[in-house]
Amino acid sequence: MEVIRSRNLGKSVVVVGITAAISQFLSIGYLIFLARWLGPETYALHVGIFNLCAISVFLVNWGLDTWLLKASSEDQCSATTILKTVLLLKLSFGALWAIALYAVAPLLRPDIFLRELLALAILSTLFESLTNSIYTVFLTGGRFKQSSAILLIGRLFRIGTLIGLYFLSVNKLSTIISTRTLIDLIVLVAAALVFGLSLRGWQYKPETLKKTFTQAVPFHASDLINIIFRHVDVTLVTFMSKSLTTISNYSLMISFFNVISTIILSLKNVVVPSLSRERARTARTREKSLTRTIFGFFFLGLAGWVTISLFGRQAIHLILGDPYALVADFISRTAVIVLISSLNVGLAAIIIANNKQKERVFPQIVSLALKVIASLLLFSVWQVEGLRWVYILSEVLLSLGYFLVNSSIFKELSETQPASRLAGESLKIALITFNQEGQGTYLRAYFLGKELVTLGHQVTILAAGLEGKHTVEQVQDGLRIVTFPRLFKGFFLSGWGFDEVAYRLAWARHNRFDLAHAFECRPTNYFPARKLQKQGALCFSDWADWLGKGGSVEERPDGFKKRLLRIFETHFENKRFQNTDGITAICSTLADEALTRGYPPDKILLLPNGMRNPCLQADPVEIARARKGLQEKGIIVGYLGSGFKQDMDLMDAAFRLLREKVADVTLLHVGRSSYHTQPDDSIIHTGHVSYEDVSLYLSSCDIFWFPLRKTKANLGRLPLKFSDYLTIGRPIITTQVGDLADWVRRLQVGLVAEDQAESISSQVVDIIHSPELRAVMSRNARLASENHELSWEQRAKELESFYFSRISRTGD
Repeated sequence: MEVIRSRNLGKSVVVVGITAAISQFLSIGYLIFLARWLGPETYALHVGIFNLCAISVFLVNWGLDTWLLKASSEDQCSATTILKTVLLLKLSFGALWAIALYAVAPLLRPDIFLRELLALAILSTLFESLTNSIYTVFLTGGRFKQSSAILLIGRLFRIGTLIGLYFLSVNKLSTIISTRTLIDLIVLVAAALVFGLSLRGWQYKPETLKKTFTQAVPFHASDLINIIFRHVDVTLVTFMSKSLTTISNYSLMISFFNVISTIILSLKNVVVPSLSRERARTARTREKSLTRTIFGFFFLGLAGWVTISLFGRQAIHLILGDPYALVADFISRTAVIVLISSLNVGLAAIIIANNKQKERVFPQIVSLALKVIASLLLFSVWQVEGLRWVYILSEVLLSLGYFLVNSSIFKELSETQPASRLAGESLKIALITFNQEGQGTYLRAYFLGKELVTLGHQVTILAAGLEGKHTVEQVQDGLRIVTFPRLFKGFFLSGWGFDEVAYRLAWARHNRFDLAHAFECRPTNYFPARKLQKQGALCFSDWADWLGKGGSVEERPDGFKKRLLRIFETHFENKRFQNTDGITAICSTLADEALTRGYPPDKILLLPNGMRNPCLQADPVEIARARKGLQEKGIIVGYLGSGFKQDMDLMDAAFRLLREKVADVTLLHVGRSSYHTQPDDSIIHTGHVSYEDVSLYLSSCDIFWFPLRKTKANLGRLPLKFSDYLTIGRPIITTQVGDLADWVRRLQVGLVAEDQAESISSQVVDIIHSPELRAVMSRNARLASENHELSWEQRAKELESFYFSRISRTGD
């Protein structure tokens, strides 16, 4: 799994990095072209105005984009709402900032800050700030292609219009800036439309805006200092130097390095969400990820330093010509700043991902103070050369401060490393499920328990009996399985039978365990787990479904029963955060939610399912169809098990559209479900079937699908049937929902659609019309199911390591 995560992160970094590089090179190309065309003195007006806007735009941003990066990464379901709140805050602050800057700046330097040009630059900067917020949520949602396209098209139009003005001999600075401002507005509108923002639903209460602003407080000071740190050089030169030529030369050098820094900084938008999700994994895994991050940014900066040192002087001189010879010399001799800045970006990403934002502020303040004070003192003596050395030394000082903060992060991780397992050491483990034997989450516990037995532990699984008449104990594959009766057969099957609770508590009173692991929190498994905890066992909770408020309870029909269940589901779901020794989460949404609720990161393990169901057997399509009496030809789309009503409605709508596009297609719904698609000659419902029949029915399919709506209930799970689909080995269509979509992409076993019937049906048609693609995806699915790193054995080893890490921390 680590290999897949690293590969996926690497691809994201490459896409974002290349996009940022191209866009920034287009930006620097814009500035270089403008500098050569207008000459040093006129260009100085342009750079002075835009630099003042850039350094003061903090009064619009207030660290909100960095907070947005974290918040939207942790709660994708609410990302649009969060984005709208941020945009409203920026617009409010932007209006005040624009008025203040327009009124004050011309009074300070009337020869540079001309009001007409300043007004245009203010609008351009505000539009770009709003667009950056939309880009942030694009990236955290994995929509790299859309954000890249908009960004690059905007940059191309900007430089393209400048070239057009050049050939038209329109060199009036007001016209040039007006054109840039108009393009920035168009890009903002395009980004909003592509993202899906509408003019509706923007009525936010003042307390909502205040709450968002308050939550972003830890990022305010840090971003303010960072903005000042990046632009203070040019601002000081603008106000202290009387030579417009000096302003042009030095600002071009700073602009060049800021462009390089921005390219590297863009990678933070990918790295921070990835490292944030890694916080739910083991300490050892996190330590490796953080180390790779530091070395990755170090070598990236080293490559930039060497390249600029060798070729920078000649390249810049060739591009800018003799009037800017000093710029080429400055850039070549200051190239080491690329290495230092790149390292600082990597260190800052780690700090943000580990919620150490407040600790980041102090080294920023110290380095900024050095930069400002030293620059004021040295400029009068050594002029620009003095500023150049201050520029380098302040970055070095920032690196030292960041290293100190990172060392504290690594120290915390080292203290949570798992204890070494002694030879022959065995644990007595109770895996407690509320499900009936062989159904639902019971299978997750069973497959993990079976592998834990192989690792040498004594494992007991508690479950509800199928008949529910007597307490029954049996041994399967080394597992001790205990099932319990119910007084009312057919009622209270999902963990709510208090008569079953009594039977389980009576049984627990006479048994002792080292660990009690409750798979979900409902009465029939919560109370026995707490009973065993009181008797000396460590208590763990497995979170495989978002059951409470906002989750699957919301998918029930409206009425008294739903309102009542919401209260109890939420109550018991929240119990997992109280006095437990650890939480295993099936997906990153639930792991992040546990972090959001304040649960310690070292007590959370992201533990997906193994990607193979050993109870299923794949057969050739022809043989399986013949044995089940299904049609020999035509496409069969398969779906296994139950689903929420709105998901089943989406499946029905998608299949109806698919029938219009493909005549000979059948939907095969295998297993029981509370909701079904509408009756049709082309739809087959099997009802409850044995495992042997499940294997044959699934093997009869050409394609599997997950028509899921983007709800918290679906975001907060990783359906076990995904492992079933991979085991059979067919292409999989899913929607852009949670970890499931990420897995489909990582393993390259299918296509990901939007949660709309048209999008789903279109993706199915694409696979139907491409036999080669179906063959590749089928092969990838089989390979994934056979990959040891994705096996139940590997998951059990991760769980075992997690158990021992918690034992060492509790002193047992």
